[in-house]
Amino acid sequence: WVLAGTQKLPGLVRRRAAERALFERGV
Repeated sequence: WVLAGTQKLPGLVRRRAAERALFERGV
């Protein structure tokens, strides 16, 4: 499960960064 976590975490962080950028751009 550690391997799956390391593979899933970067995607989550990247998506969160993109959502934050979109939110800041919208506001």
